[in-house]
Amino acid sequence: MNQEDNFSLKKERELEEDIFVLEKAIKSFWEILPVPVCTTNPLFSILSTSRAFDNFFGYSENEIMGEGLTKIIGAQDDFAEVLKNLASQKKVSGVESVLRNRQNKELFVLVSAIAQEDEHGEVFSYLFSFVDITLLKKTEQELQTKIQESLKKTAELNDSRRALMNILEDVEEERQRAEHEKNRTMALIKNFADGLITMERGKITLFNPKAEEFFNISANEVINKSLVFLSKEHSAFSALFQLLQNKKTKQIFRETLAINTNLTVEVSLVCVRNTQKACVAQMIILHDVTREKMVEKLKTEFVSISAHQLRTPLSVIKWILRTVLDGDAGELAEAQKELIEKAYNNNERMIRLVNDLLNVTRIEEGRFIAQKEPLDVCALIRESIEAIKDSVANKGLTLKTFIPPTMILVQGDKEKLMLVIQNLLENALHYTKEGFIAIRCDLIENKTQVKIAVQDSGIGIPQNQQERVFSRFFRAENATKIETEGSGLGLFIAKNVVEAHGGKIWFESQEGKGTTFYFTLPTTSKK
Repeated sequence: MNQEDNFSLKKERELEEDIFVLEKAIKSFWEILPVPVCTTNPLFSILSTSRAFDNFFGYSENEIMGEGLTKIIGAQDDFAEVLKNLASQKKVSGVESVLRNRQNKELFVLVSAIAQEDEHGEVFSYLFSFVDITLLKKTEQELQTKIQESLKKTAELNDSRRALMNILEDVEEERQRAEHEKNRTMALIKNFADGLITMERGKITLFNPKAEEFFNISANEVINKSLVFLSKEHSAFSALFQLLQNKKTKQIFRETLAINTNLTVEVSLVCVRNTQKACVAQMIILHDVTREKMVEKLKTEFVSISAHQLRTPLSVIKWILRTVLDGDAGELAEAQKELIEKAYNNNERMIRLVNDLLNVTRIEEGRFIAQKEPLDVCALIRESIEAIKDSVANKGLTLKTFIPPTMILVQGDKEKLMLVIQNLLENALHYTKEGFIAIRCDLIENKTQVKIAVQDSGIGIPQNQQERVFSRFFRAENATKIETEGSGLGLFIAKNVVEAHGGKIWFESQEGKGTTFYFTLPTTSKK
């Protein structure tokens, strides 16, 4: 071996040593490199990764070697555009992208990549780097939010400044106008025909002269005091406090309240709301209805007296007409008999009307329900069905019954509960031309309630009149066209009877298709 060959061999060994040192340095560099870096082949399968890459995405080096880059970094749809640009341009720099690590945590990164080419210009690998900007992104979002809030506040301040400048341009005029409005408002409040009380945070802040008159106390004695305190110190406030306690879940209501024996008011409670629609104060309006209640009482008494006075002569007329119809006063010609029957039927209608009016007055006076006793609801229903079944058959209607064979006991007034069932059945009979009438009785709510349903295929109730069904003297327009008779008191009475027994009554109806009335009663055990 000549000197030149020795020199070449020496150089080759030095070069190998340098390459070994360089590779070791590169490997050490990849170990300590703080930025996630990896290399891939042209098909984007991972060839090598830095320790920071493994930690960033949560994988070990053995797990990801040879795996597709997009799978490991949880690439989204936008990353495909990065790879497309890299393939065409051989380089991408600082492209923002959203990736996911092994735990599916969202990562915001800046992606940079460059193609590695051989001496022929062919790409043999790609080098990727990922700069974590997640914290920066979150900070940016928080900063953006604060900027928006600042801009909003700045805009509000600018608006306030402009508004203030406008006010200052003519402050004296505005002050006078505000003073005038204040005086006018206070004059209205002072001369308001109704009592007016406002409360904020449970304490009275306004008490107008009419309220002073109602409660016989000055405003100075109640301002900044709570109703709890006043109800203990002044008996006049006890009834109002009790009413508000009973209605504390309602933000708006209207109820009648007797403050004392000589004063009855209608109490209306309204919430005063701010711009966020939160209730910041309560306004109580007290309207004196003493006279109306007195008139109503007099009217009830007049109806009661009149009905009682009518009842005796009507009963006598009924007895006389019945006697004549039965031939006890002699034989009648056919025409005479027909006239007497018309008179008898109209007298019966008057008696029913008088009875209904008496029932209404008893309801209003709170003495309608007599002594309650254990009753079998099923027996009451069967008795009511027996009373109308001939009339149902005469009209060619089908009568469907679904009554349990066993007893279902309730604590009630037999006469009044019979009246409810008969009213519902008679209504179904009167307003059903063809089809059927059905009555059903079922135990519900773990047998603590019994539900009775009376259904028909009749004329139904118009939608726009359904809210008034249980009102006194109400009859639907389509009902008055078919049946001119009727007081419009039956359902009012039925509702009061059911509620007096601790039950509920409601209905479902569709005009032209029929109606179903339901009512429930609490059951009782046999004693």
